[in-house]
Amino acid sequence: MHAIFVTAEITPYSGAGPAAEVCGALPKGLRSLDHAVTVVSPLYRSIDPDAHSLARRLSKVEVEVGGETQACEIYTGRTVSGVELIFLGHETLFHGTDDFELGDDETVARRAAVFARAAAKVVSDLEDVDLVHAHDWVGGAFLAALGETALPTVLTLHRGAEQRRFGGAVGELFGDAAADVDGAKAPLVAGLKRAQRVTVSSPRAADALRGTLADVMDPEALVGIPAGIDASIWNPLTDPHLPHRFDPVDLGGKAKCKAELQRDLELPVEAEVPMVALEERSNGAGLELFVKIASQILRNQVQLVFVAADSPEPLVERLDELD
Repeated sequence: MHAIFVTAEITPYSGAGPAAEVCGALPKGLRSLDHAVTVVSPLYRSIDPDAHSLARRLSKVEVEVGGETQACEIYTGRTVSGVELIFLGHETLFHGTDDFELGDDETVARRAAVFARAAAKVVSDLEDVDLVHAHDWVGGAFLAALGETALPTVLTLHRGAEQRRFGGAVGELFGDAAADVDGAKAPLVAGLKRAQRVTVSSPRAADALRGTLADVMDPEALVGIPAGIDASIWNPLTDPHLPHRFDPVDLGGKAKCKAELQRDLELPVEAEVPMVALEERSNGAGLELFVKIASQILRNQVQLVFVAADSPEPLVERLDELD
């Protein structure tokens, strides 16, 4: 099988969110099963073609967006695990940023429309493709730009039904790569209508979204697949970021790691006191979930470590409100 991934971010080249992590790890896992995988993503400012042994093709891919012709450079490479890489470069839209959604609505819309149409052209020219796997709302725009295809198509939502909508002339930049929703253009909705299967990070998340998405897609096409990890990276026996190593046979290093963290955070070094760690994503979903159960947790002696996307003050204020 030859699977094509289309994503706005992929670790370790760009991004740090769930989509980047999945698009970095899943292709590697598929390659280990002898499947061919090609990932298509933007070439951002921080991606050095020379450092990553990327070769620039002589020809460019040209697309029409907003009545203007936009040309994207094509860079190709391969990871050590054998995943093929195609990065699309654009001097102003991609090279000037490291964040796909950075900028005003017009900038983001133009960036998304150009990437979606350029990626669609590149994928259409690839041979022996068996599956197309797009990611989040940008992937939705790509599937819409790809149009009718005999290929099986999958769209994964890493942030639930969270999407960008663009109104007025800005929305018109997408053309048919976005759907009309309440007077605005919605790329994700267009992708949901094109995808044969839609996946989210868990069966529970799928159940929660079925009602929300029932008007734009077949609810039976929505599947929850539990997210996994890349064990070659998230391995406490080899992780260079841990002060001590451990594995299922010898857990001694785990207690030492906890003690080191307690000292670093100036918390009492107490082996028997549970430490609860919470990483709050920028959308605040983690914060809301924790607050719902915090009153039960805080009845016990615990140490709370909160890694905030911005400021920890919202969590502190919410916890102060608890009885």
